[in-house]
Amino acid sequence: MMRYFVDAVKYGIRNLNKLSLFTLLPAVFVGYFVTPFCLTNFLSKYPQLVVLEYKDVFDAFFDFSWQNILLTAIGLILVVFVFTILLGFVERHMRTGKFMLTDSMQIFNSNIIVVGLISLLIIVIYMVVMILLSLFLFWLHLLISHLEYAPTTLNIVLTYAVSILTLLSLYRLAMSLCLSIPEIISTGYSLPTCMSEIGDKLGKNSFKAYFAFALPLVIHIPALVLSVGHWWYIIVLFVLMFMYVVYYTSLVYVIYFDISGFARNDEDTTKLLFRRK
Repeated sequence: MMRYFVDAVKYGIRNLNKLSLFTLLPAVFVGYFVTPFCLTNFLSKYPQLVVLEYKDVFDAFFDFSWQNILLTAIGLILVVFVFTILLGFVERHMRTGKFMLTDSMQIFNSNIIVVGLISLLIIVIYMVVMILLSLFLFWLHLLISHLEYAPTTLNIVLTYAVSILTLLSLYRLAMSLCLSIPEIISTGYSLPTCMSEIGDKLGKNSFKAYFAFALPLVIHIPALVLSVGHWWYIIVLFVLMFMYVVYYTSLVYVIYFDISGFARNDEDTTKLLFRRK
């Protein structure tokens, strides 16, 4: 069950010196200027939040000031730009055994439309789901804790449970969308067709892949919810963003090469013969 996770971590560590050249900039920018994870922001504030109206819940989720919108947009552009290039590097490295930094612009031009549109789709889905979740959690607060009061213990427990289940569902959808990126680039088929193809290829490996995609939540939620102080939050967010870009870039192609039956030329092939399935 841990194979995809372990393989992605090993690949990321082995090639960290190359991957970090591109990962540092978006990680530093997002860590210092942006608070992209609105659900964990809300969960950290909610136990002490006195809810007078829906606006209190909404404001705990989102910061729609023009400055935050602008910085978030720049941060997302940086992440998508780096993710686009790194996916191309990793694919070529696994396919040819060569990690060629000189191909940056060629890779970017070839992949940006696919990666950009799917990234935008994931962001839009995430924002819509978060708005719907904020409405549901406000209704839950009304039902149990009532207006003008802080949440009861029961309300906090249910809020965390519903939020985590929502995130787990989003990760399942995000997994299908992310694994469709190399399928679209390789075949040129439409997104629905490629998502169907990926589902068929995953087969019995579906839970193993999902486990690898969702496992970082074990660190993500407590690390951000329990962060105390401005600088500590910035450090935690920087580390998480750096880890996510390296890990998910590696994971997408670790899984894709495995379920597609492609030989990997970045490893010693004799070791692969004796690897546990």
